[in-house]
Amino acid sequence: MFRQIGIDVIPLTREFVEDFAALPTFDGDRSRETVAGRRRIAWLKNKLDAGTFFSPTWATAVLNGCEHRMNGGHSAEMFRMPGAEIPAGLLACVLRFHCETAIDMANLFDQFDPGGSMRTASDGLNAHKCVEFSLAGIATQTLKIITSGIDLHFCGFGNMPRLTDEERRALLHAYSEFIAWAAAFLKKKHLRRPGIVAAMYATYCRSERAAKTFWAYVAEENHPRVHDATRTLATFYRDSALDLERNRAAWDQRAFYVKSLHGWNAWCDERSTTLAYHRNAGFPTLQRPL
Repeated sequence: MFRQIGIDVIPLTREFVEDFAALPTFDGDRSRETVAGRRRIAWLKNKLDAGTFFSPTWATAVLNGCEHRMNGGHSAEMFRMPGAEIPAGLLACVLRFHCETAIDMANLFDQFDPGGSMRTASDGLNAHKCVEFSLAGIATQTLKIITSGIDLHFCGFGNMPRLTDEERRALLHAYSEFIAWAAAFLKKKHLRRPGIVAAMYATYCRSERAAKTFWAYVAEENHPRVHDATRTLATFYRDSALDLERNRAAWDQRAFYVKSLHGWNAWCDERSTTLAYHRNAGFPTLQRPL
């Protein structure tokens, strides 16, 4: 079995960082040289540069008389990057363990950042929504759909990298007014799709006033013209929701986005539309409302 044999609080100095980073690692530890490893180190470096990196908790374990690094490899390596300055007064809390067998080492490794105790993306959204008065009462799952929709719009549905969880949380503060508005529409089950929210955001950016009118017509399905594009779009959303419930082939989020923009353009021109969609075609240019 493993047991904790000590805990040290040590000032972070260049010498200590070099010594800690050079410790032999547990064989099953995550490599710092993979794409994921380099991405995590870069993420930590961004925290350091922003002044939000706080004193880390590192860990070592002794097996057969040899001390191994068990936790803190990425943050230690981050401090070795060019331009990485160690802030004055920063400390490291180093947990020290003793293991009797290699299996003990693996069991100890399991204790650091286990999936069962990690904060999820939903946990993060829930924490951040509480500091925005207009969002505090919105279900976290609804916020996940909305931030995913904004993300899809920003990344061009795969043309650019997706936002990180941290960047999605930041959307709650940067776009709280839009999110609060959009959330009301997601009370309707057939509108709860990121691709639709992406279109909401695109039209909202084009004309906030017109977008509020357009999406109200779509949601309520009450436009005076029977063949108005808003009614056509609402019917498509409802039919798609039924297809999903019946396990029929479903449209992807890009299709919902494009068809929604076609509906917007037709509504702006006061014409009907079939919401034609071609997977390899580019995104339609949004019309300016009359």
